[in-house]
Amino acid sequence: MHKRSIIISLTVIALAMLGWLYYQPYRTLGKIREAALNGESEALKDYVDFPSLRESIKENINALLSREMAKGDQNNPFAALGMVLAGKIVEQLVDSFVSPRSIVALT
Repeated sequence: MHKRSIIISLTVIALAMLGWLYYQPYRTLGKIREAALNGESEALKDYVDFPSLRESIKENINALLSREMAKGDQNNPFAALGMVLAGKIVEQLVDSFVSPRSIVALT
């Protein structure tokens, strides 16, 4: 009987831990939403790593642009120039729009 109660206790503890781990991302998203709706740009910095987010977005957009350029006309001499200009434009846009202040302004 003692062994069975230990197994039940450990199962309950494991299920509680799994429930807590499942709930955490939703709790964090709720805090991010609340901070954005309340205009707390400083609180957003605590929950979101904006420099990493900006870099990730830039990499994804540049990869998409590269794939689209590869599909296009290979004989176009301006394709490389367009890619360089598009990369710079993307960089500037992402830097200006992906910030705590911008997120608060959108809400």
